[in-house]
Amino acid sequence: MKKTIQYSISSLLILTSVMPFFAFAEEAIPETTSIKTTPATTIAIPQGNNFCAKIPAIGSKLGEQILNSETKKRENEARLAVNTTKKEADIDAKRASGRADTDSKRIKTADKLNTKAKTDTQKVAVTTYTKAINDSVTARRTAIDAAVKIYRDGITALYTTKSTDTDINFTTFKSSIDGAIQKATADCANKVASKTVSTTFNKSLKDARAAFTANNKLSVQNTQIKALKDTRDAAFKKAEADFKQATDKARADLIMAMK
Repeated sequence: MKKTIQYSISSLLILTSVMPFFAFAEEAIPETTSIKTTPATTIAIPQGNNFCAKIPAIGSKLGEQILNSETKKRENEARLAVNTTKKEADIDAKRASGRADTDSKRIKTADKLNTKAKTDTQKVAVTTYTKAINDSVTARRTAIDAAVKIYRDGITALYTTKSTDTDINFTTFKSSIDGAIQKATADCANKVASKTVSTTFNKSLKDARAAFTANNKLSVQNTQIKALKDTRDAAFKKAEADFKQATDKARADLIMAMK
């Protein structure tokens, strides 16, 4: 009879060993910016004698293009925030559903084990086993939730920094453009050759754009996002390894107690 009970309990433990206590839900990395934030400063700059007369129109056009770029940046950030929030909510819902399903199965397994346990020693062993499993599940969930929070907070911090850096970059770019326009206006007033003024202005514009692009690349790098993901995944793997070690021991102890 005791051997039969031990066999029944062992069978249940085999089932619990392959039953997924928690389905790891891969965290979605927020999509990268798909709209260029580099101001479009590629308007045709008049050459020769026409340049000085066109400076007000050129300044107005550049200002409009920069404003459009800043607007697109804000729209893109708003869309990114909405998409990220939705992805995280979907992942959280799947995780919660999986945990609820696992809890239900674990309770049923515990009930079956309690039914199979006939002696006081067996009942104590089952109680000890059930507590060990529950504690292991709680520890793993706590570790997973902490890793997810660190990852998400890190991503948010990166994109907040990117947004701030880009805003500063826009301010610097606009200042450079304003300075170039002011110089061109002054040069024209001082009778500097229109072609010379045009050449100087175009170089200033090109340099400002190159500086903006270079500074923009210094914000969020894929390596920073990958580092956060690798840290999160390493925490996931450790949580799984710790869980397996604890539950394997709990099962082995219970089987030993039934001998």
